[in-house]
Amino acid sequence: MLALAAAVLWLPDPGLEAQSFSYSVDTTFATAYNPNEFCYNTARRKVYCATSDTVLAVIDAGLNYAYIMASWPANPTYNSANDRVYVSGGSYVYVYDGQSNALDTS
Repeated sequence: MLALAAAVLWLPDPGLEAQSFSYSVDTTFATAYNPNEFCYNTARRKVYCATSDTVLAVIDAGLNYAYIMASWPANPTYNSANDRVYVSGGSYVYVYDGQSNALDTS
């Protein structure tokens, strides 16, 4: 019974929806996060790391770009010129949401 209760506590957020993201991932980033673990929550407009339910990024109201949360690694910066988010060292991941809107992260 205790094991069942513990299992229920670790169920993923029912609002998390696996969607057809496409990724452009460089090898530096892939060592930090597995991009296949990303989930996009359409109701909350947030991108989560599915394995930990940690908020990684929040898409703005127009679904144009991401506000990067403090939990994202390596102090990322957003480059509006090319619509990507970079970490120190220049690595990035470019993610499209299910509606083909750009969400950039790394």
